[in-house]
Amino acid sequence: MMTSEKFTWRETARYPDSKEDLNELYTKWADTYDKDLQSYNGVGIINTMKIALEYIRDCESSLMLDVAAGTGRSGQICKDMGYKGQIDGIDMNSKMLEVAKSKAIYRELFRQRIEEDEPLPIRDGTYDVVTVTGGLMMNHLPQRCIGQLVKVLKPGGILIFNSRIGPENQKYVEGLMGYADELVAEKVIELERKEKVQYGGVGDGKIYAYAWVYRKI
Repeated sequence: MMTSEKFTWRETARYPDSKEDLNELYTKWADTYDKDLQSYNGVGIINTMKIALEYIRDCESSLMLDVAAGTGRSGQICKDMGYKGQIDGIDMNSKMLEVAKSKAIYRELFRQRIEEDEPLPIRDGTYDVVTVTGGLMMNHLPQRCIGQLVKVLKPGGILIFNSRIGPENQKYVEGLMGYADELVAEKVIELERKEKVQYGGVGDGKIYAYAWVYRKI
């Protein structure tokens, strides 16, 4: 089994060969994930959530779905930034969700691998906002899964997500934007904002992503 010391942010940020490999990695890593990333300040999550909070109906009755929730780092950062509403989470990995549950920040947690043609275990029209702050990249979440995410939004609800900029992820982003454009053309969603944000790294090694905000029509 791999040890905690063998995991670094750069290693785990590389694109896995398959979803099965990714799930196995997270199972092994769940217990030390937060500790190993302690020095990584979550700038990608923070910058995306800063944008999200400009659009969210931020009150105690507001309901958010944190997609690819993992150990709950995104949900915790969102709460630390002052979000007043409730958060549900969904992730494919049971060990990561156990850690997220222990933080007591989620109203409900769902375990499911998110696919483009499989409905979520959630009633349509449930959420005011759906966030994906790190899952939309190659061999993580399929691009067309955003169609399923839109379904669980209330009319007027906000979908916000990011995806890394770089040659390794270029084709993935092209496919992601191609499908989003289809949904816009079909008048399912409308684009509110696109912004380049820092995703990680420091100095000359900074990593960037695009963050998109869509509103369900």
